[in-house]
Amino acid sequence: MLPMRHPVVVMGLALVLGLALRPAAAEDAPPEDPCAPGEEEPDEFAPPEPPPEIFLPPVYEPPPPFSRGDMEIGAGIGLGLGGTDMVLAVGGLFAYYVVDGLAPGLEVDYTTVFSDQWEYPDTLRTLPFLKWVVYRSRIVSPYVVAMGGREFQWGEGDPVDAWIAGGGGGVHIGVGDHVAIKIQLLALYYWYDSRRVYGYDDRELATDPASGDQYFPDTCDASGCLFLDGEDEADVDAELLFPLLSVGVAILF
Repeated sequence: MLPMRHPVVVMGLALVLGLALRPAAAEDAPPEDPCAPGEEEPDEFAPPEPPPEIFLPPVYEPPPPFSRGDMEIGAGIGLGLGGTDMVLAVGGLFAYYVVDGLAPGLEVDYTTVFSDQWEYPDTLRTLPFLKWVVYRSRIVSPYVVAMGGREFQWGEGDPVDAWIAGGGGGVHIGVGDHVAIKIQLLALYYWYDSRRVYGYDDRELATDPASGDQYFPDTCDASGCLFLDGEDEADVDAELLFPLLSVGVAILF
């Protein structure tokens, strides 16, 4: 160990070791090239980058009603007027839409007639039909229909079966996703298998004391009364029933 009287030698040795271990100074690094490319400054006039594309799943929209594959069931009540007669009918139907807006189907109706002058039988009517919905919407859907079929009669009067052909139109008014109110107007022509005889109810007849002719008292007004004209029956081979107005409910599924 060196004596403390030689501090210069110790300090010199430390200085030599410090210089050997010292890292290279910043001025020892190579100088920068002034021509080297640097960081580009942003261009203030460059167009903005487009926003990233966002892909959303497609929104499902159900097809309009009365489309291909839809089935329709319905029920309704009908009212018809002919002179002083009132026709009341109740029935139901089924239809299948083979293409958009077009459906064959079957309608079945039961009918009874209220009359002060005639006696009518009860009837059962089966009517295959073809229906075309002109405009399909969940709010209002007008349609036209053509039909033809058979009517079976029984009861009072003179029951005679008949062939039927006719048509008409109507409108569906949507009240829900699968429910609509149906208003329909028809004209139907009947061809009877044999001459149909409508018999008067003699209990509703009165006799004019001056002429001896019979008349219907409930038809009398200021213009006169409806007389029987000496006959007690009326014969027809065919007849047209119009208007036949019905209101019902249609359900699609």
